[in-house]
Amino acid sequence: MSTSYHYSANEGASDDITLYNIGKRDLMINDYKLFFAKSRTSNKKKYIEKTFPDESVHLSLKANDKIQLSFTEQYRISFPGNAENTLFIELSIVGRKSRKVLKIA
Repeated sequence: MSTSYHYSANEGASDDITLYNIGKRDLMINDYKLFFAKSRTSNKKKYIEKTFPDESVHLSLKANDKIQLSFTEQYRISFPGNAENTLFIELSIVGRKSRKVLKIA
């Protein structure tokens, strides 16, 4: 899997994260979390809430396809002032015991 990110400074526009499935198998994503940290294995992760409180996430990502996550209004991503932090996405994928962590920005 790989990712790309588009941040818009325009008010009313959305911040977009695109997930690319570069594998040969379809994936089902049960949940995702966004966090800032120095590295993907850091113990000091700052998780950010990006979904509605009772909203469940079920995303289907076909082989060699992509899906876009858009964040608008109060759900836009605010980067912390600390330049050492990097944005990551942590994915819960059906059939995998551990969560997949990918670097965003």
